[in-house]
Amino acid sequence: TNADADTSNSYGLKYSGSAGEVSYNIGAANYDKGDVESSHIGFDLSMGDITVGMGQSINKQSDTDDAKTTSYGIVYAVSDDLSLSAGINSSENDMGTATTDDKELDVTSIGVVYTIAPGLTASLASHSFDYKVGGTTDNDGTVTQAEIKMSF
Repeated sequence: TNADADTSNSYGLKYSGSAGEVSYNIGAANYDKGDVESSHIGFDLSMGDITVGMGQSINKQSDTDDAKTTSYGIVYAVSDDLSLSAGINSSENDMGTATTDDKELDVTSIGVVYTIAPGLTASLASHSFDYKVGGTTDNDGTVTQAEIKMSF
């Protein structure tokens, strides 16, 4: 830990490459300023029409306040115009010394993206979530998201 609260240190690394038909990206980053520390790591692998990835982030604000988020995902390009995706995101926030302060959020998502024309896409996704405070479900449900995106 960096003892001087007015000084911070950070670094990041990324490596991309390929081995045969598999291409990959691996990255890591770290930040340190006094009591605040963050570290991030992630990777993705692509082979043909399938890409899988994973990422993790850990953030500490003090000795009793920290958060950890882990994400997994997969994308399948059915064609040049259509792709399907699925993912899981799980986060845990230990907000203090009591377990009743702890918060958890789990989200599972599935989606589809269709290219209507160059620069015009339509997407539809479903996100199921479960939010807990102190180990007890506080809120859960499903969100459906539809989007038309135009870029030029």
